[in-house]
Amino acid sequence: MTCRFRPTLRAARRGLTLLEFMISILITALIAVTMGGMITAVARSVEADRYSRESIVRGQALDVRLGSYIRPALCILDASARPESAVIWLEDSRVSGTVHLTEIRWIERDAATDTVVIHYVSFPDSMTQIERDTLDVEVPVAGADWWAALATMQASGYTAQIRLCDEVAALTISHSTSTSQAKRMITAQVQFTADVGGDSIITAASIRQLQEPSS
Repeated sequence: MTCRFRPTLRAARRGLTLLEFMISILITALIAVTMGGMITAVARSVEADRYSRESIVRGQALDVRLGSYIRPALCILDASARPESAVIWLEDSRVSGTVHLTEIRWIERDAATDTVVIHYVSFPDSMTQIERDTLDVEVPVAGADWWAALATMQASGYTAQIRLCDEVAALTISHSTSTSQAKRMITAQVQFTADVGGDSIITAASIRQLQEPSS
């Protein structure tokens, strides 16, 4: 009687099974790493898209809101006295051809809150018209310190503000007086904060009908 004993074949089978097991673990690990990379890439892409959308929305909102003040304004009084700011003569409500405090709008970036705001003079409802007219003084254009005038009104509590845009890390306003067309135009370069992606946009607006103060 012949006894057939094949230890070599069984050992080979056990070795092959272990090898297959190790290969399967390696493949699973590679798949996990690949999937993790894909998920990370997708997450970063989604985050970048979200930041891009936020920048676009904020940029469009600022463009519309800033334009709603610049286009109907009469004149850009100053865009150089303070960085990240501009002063406009919005209207001649006193019909005098000269600039009064309530007709001015001060545009600036508030560094404390990373917002672009517009300041304006606002008197209490309880104040009489005579009192309003007395305080609403004419500001001569020649040598005028527009921001000092605003500070005086702020100290008296006679101002209010409107927020145009938030998450603004930097604001650069450009304005030239070299030509009549340039006098109408104001350009703002805005950089948003890192919290919303840190993108930059450029917006511009032009006065429809320029009217410079008589004095």
